[in-house]
Amino acid sequence: MSNNEEYIVEKVGTFTPKPKDINQLKSGEIGFIITGIKNLYDTKVGDTIWDALNPIDKPLPGFKPSKPVVFCRLFPVDNSEYQKLKDGLWKLKLNDASFSYEAESSSALGLAFRCGFLGLLHLEISTERLEREFDVNLITTT
Repeated sequence: MSNNEEYIVEKVGTFTPKPKDINQLKSGEIGFIITGIKNLYDTKVGDTIWDALNPIDKPLPGFKPSKPVVFCRLFPVDNSEYQKLKDGLWKLKLNDASFSYEAESSSALGLAFRCGFLGLLHLEISTERLEREFDVNLITTT
């Protein structure tokens, strides 16, 4: 509802612990939907999903986009690893909706990304994941 887009829902279900198809999810229920959404940025955790044939006036209460409070810049130690870092950040964003980043550059250190996190622990875990999972050596600045 936050972006006024329409998609066709192909499947709705819950995990019990295996996926089980159901007809609908109601407010407060936990489950999954499968649609043709191609862009991750068209979705937000906690957003209201509604039926276009049965529209509602306003979203359910409680939806607030996450706001990062800790920021840093991530530089690859070797500039040739910039694309690897870029791909790693994109994949990290797929798993972590509260994480944000945008490209930047520094005359001293080269190309980088300005990243936002929910806290210092979130920063530490995310940078560690980038280094381990995507094999990128990082320089982190405040």
